[in-house]
Amino acid sequence: MNIQDFRKKCYEYLLDYVPFYKDKVFVAGGFFPRFYHNIPIRDIDVYVSKEILSDILAEYTRMNLFDAPAEQTEDKLFYSIPVRGKDFKIEIIAFHEPQSPKFVEGFDFVQCMFVAPSRDSCEYLSSTDYAAFSCVVQKNVIVNANFSFKDNLKRFENYIPKKQIVRALNETTLDLEEYQPSEEEKEIMKQRLMHAAYAKTFMRLQKYIQMGFTINESQMANLVHKMMEEK
Repeated sequence: MNIQDFRKKCYEYLLDYVPFYKDKVFVAGGFFPRFYHNIPIRDIDVYVSKEILSDILAEYTRMNLFDAPAEQTEDKLFYSIPVRGKDFKIEIIAFHEPQSPKFVEGFDFVQCMFVAPSRDSCEYLSSTDYAAFSCVVQKNVIVNANFSFKDNLKRFENYIPKKQIVRALNETTLDLEEYQPSEEEKEIMKQRLMHAAYAKTFMRLQKYIQMGFTINESQMANLVHKMMEEK
């Protein structure tokens, strides 16, 4: 299967689960390697521009895919919702910057960087799509040269609603209006989030290896070097 046929096949499958709208709604991540190799889907990462998030959540309610509709709350930019009758979830993400498919250029692994659709048409293919597709077909794990653990840390910070914070010392969630963390607590929280960012990347690597992907010694050394350099 060539890349054009694969993009079309993905797009046709995803239409049942994703209300695409130009480059303001796109799918990226681990769906594509699993779909290509006929491995059970775990989730579909749907990136939605904040400006249309309410409309997309309303469209998901109309599509009737979930047992409970995704209700938008103030400052919430991430939703993970099981699909009725399926063994996978839809993960709706709106905290990405930039709010376009260019966001994938900061992903940790190249095989995750395939995008559908890109721009206004599923026919457009970028150099990133070609590189990701090659990794998917060959089952190679390649570390993205532009990846930064510090940038990845920002994603973890965005999983937490802005009106809440996990208090680092006693691990309870408090309203920011009632609680202001000390500088020491902020630093501990930052370190914990950084460790979570490390763990997330290595857990993702482990999952790819379980799927039959391989990573060579130089790529593994590159990943460890990035971790040590940014520690």
